[in-house]
Amino acid sequence: MSDVFREVNEDLRREQLKQLWNKYGKFVVAIAVLIVVAVAAYQYLDARQQRQASESGDRFQAAVDLYAAGDLVSAEAAFLALAEDGHGDYPTLALMSAAGIRAETGDIAGAAAAFDAVALANNTDPALRDAARIRAALLLVDTEPLAAIRQRMEPFTEEGNPYRILAFEILAVAAIGADELGLAGDWVVEMVQDPTRSAATDERANALFSYLIARLAAEAPEPAPLPGLPADLLGLGPLAPGLVPGLVIDNPPAGGGLGFDPAAPAAPAFCPTRKFAEACYPIAMREIEKRKVAGELLVDPSVVRVFRSGLAVEERHAVQEGLKRGDVRLVFTTNALEMGIDIGGLDGIIMAGFPDSMMSAWQRIGRAGRSWDAEAFVLYFARNNPLDRFYAANLDTCLTKPLDDLVVNSQNEDLVEKHLGSLLFETPDLTDDAAILGPAMEREVRKKIGAGASPVKSGKWRPHHRLNIRGGGAGMFILKENNREIGTLSAQQQFREAYLRAIYMHGGRSYRVTEVALTGSSGGEIVLESADPWVRTRASTFTILSEQDIFAGWRWVGDSTDVNAFYGKVLITESLNSVQEVNERTGEVLDQWAPQSNSAQFSNAHAFWVQEQRPLGVSAAAINAFQQLLRVGALFSVPLDAHDIFPHAVAKEQKAYIVESYPGGIGIAKKILERWRSVLKVGVEIASGCTCRDGCPNCIVPPRATEDIDKGEAMEFAEALLDATRNDATGVFRGGLWVPVTAT
Repeated sequence: MSDVFREVNEDLRREQLKQLWNKYGKFVVAIAVLIVVAVAAYQYLDARQQRQASESGDRFQAAVDLYAAGDLVSAEAAFLALAEDGHGDYPTLALMSAAGIRAETGDIAGAAAAFDAVALANNTDPALRDAARIRAALLLVDTEPLAAIRQRMEPFTEEGNPYRILAFEILAVAAIGADELGLAGDWVVEMVQDPTRSAATDERANALFSYLIARLAAEAPEPAPLPGLPADLLGLGPLAPGLVPGLVIDNPPAGGGLGFDPAAPAAPAFCPTRKFAEACYPIAMREIEKRKVAGELLVDPSVVRVFRSGLAVEERHAVQEGLKRGDVRLVFTTNALEMGIDIGGLDGIIMAGFPDSMMSAWQRIGRAGRSWDAEAFVLYFARNNPLDRFYAANLDTCLTKPLDDLVVNSQNEDLVEKHLGSLLFETPDLTDDAAILGPAMEREVRKKIGAGASPVKSGKWRPHHRLNIRGGGAGMFILKENNREIGTLSAQQQFREAYLRAIYMHGGRSYRVTEVALTGSSGGEIVLESADPWVRTRASTFTILSEQDIFAGWRWVGDSTDVNAFYGKVLITESLNSVQEVNERTGEVLDQWAPQSNSAQFSNAHAFWVQEQRPLGVSAAAINAFQQLLRVGALFSVPLDAHDIFPHAVAKEQKAYIVESYPGGIGIAKKILERWRSVLKVGVEIASGCTCRDGCPNCIVPPRATEDIDKGEAMEFAEALLDATRNDATGVFRGGLWVPVTAT
């Protein structure tokens, strides 16, 4: 990475570094404090066996109580007194605690010197010596030269050192302060590749990556400026959430910057999810405001927009027309901009993550450079998952991979129902068109006609404009602000994201949900009001699945195994346990509560599931990892988007599900049943090819995962299932029974 990052504006560096450290530095310090407390607790218990040490322990606790009460002066004096005449390791702990108080009161140099003195003392316990060295480095990370910080931290970077990740984090921050961005990137990579890292480590590493990506974009040579838009705006935050540098394909502009022909329309940044796109917009707005304050090239915020399904029709139309005219220059969009919108001839395309389907990838890439003599670029940022990293590392495969098989479920009743009005408007006198429409569509149309349904004709009105093609079930909520309709939201999304008091992002703005009014069995209205853009709500959820119907299934019975694989319909029951309201700028938890309406059911979800009926003693952590093997294998084996499915596991039944996100299904679960062994083999190959021990984002661990997993045991369980099903199935599901295959 060292050749990627170069020197940029000093003021920008200092400003962003300060914001970065203000936001995340306390987490690093908290880790060091916890380490010291843990060591202190161990030493305390060990020393209680001796009378003198017990007395010192009481004095240490008294000093801690003074500190907790806010009497820092008395607490420091008590710690220093204990350091003079205490016994055991308490004098060392007391010196470190006093040094911590010095740092808290602003004497950074004195505190660092005190920690260094502890580390150099001959009688200091090795564990406490290491903790003191870490604390000193944390205090000096933004003032001491990088060479000195390296000398302090490099002994901790050896494999197996418990401080290894923290040492690399300190080194990365020090390198940023010294403008050694290549080294900083290398050290952040070391953090995310350590198999012992935690979710908190990933969060801080992503923050550092985001900062480095912002610097990369800011330092690019200035190309011909866009009308009203700085050429480096595209990378200053919008691509930051959860991204790591990937690769550039096609032909980048001369000089390597993100520049455009001033006559070109715009550049869309394709985002993996609606939430991702919404999160990018306020980051861009903050960057624009910062540039305005700094007196740099001013940008009209109206040239940056969000585009996705769920926005009001008028707003989506305004963005589309703005793109065509060139009034809108940068759009953070979901795949909604791929479908049925004729906007081509763009200078470049930004893909925040691989879209998981080659058809979608080429659809996006094809937006750029349609003019005869145009040169265009595609900038691809790989996210922290195995599929993205695979294509980033195998460019030829990405460019030459055949198009995926199309997955379509023409029997989906929810989809059919949505399109009936438009079909009858176009063909009120239905002929024998079953071969074209498919049996489900033809059957429903004839039922409507038989019941007396007829199309509405009124001037230029058409039912097509009312058709909502976004994901989600039939239940739909209307979003309103000041009694004005601003968009829609599915019933599932309402329950998960727009519950009462939730902070909901829409069109780049933050809103608070003030009212949820049900107007039918599965829909209604959501009343919104403007909210602080820094505030977010995070809900803790719990999910239960129950099988409602089985469409198809296979069985393999052996001497000691009974493996069942199914495709069917499940009922999803979700519960919101608690909600936290957090200030993202400070990390402060502002409020916490239990939602009033804390459970909901969603029917007609299609799923694949596999189960070993005979108890094998497989742990819950292994079943949790096994479901992820299926999920990752499906991403490589079936044409789908990562958000088209989600995994679920029932450990006590040795059962794992892959559930389709779209009610009624689009054929993914059925396709997985047809090739589930191949899907599982791919998942095992990816997991076994990763050097981590317990699973990581590079192989099977999804973002923000909280479940315990055991990758090794899961792979053993998967291999056992593959071995048990290596021959033809012994039974097939038919008429509610397992029927021997030989009898069919």
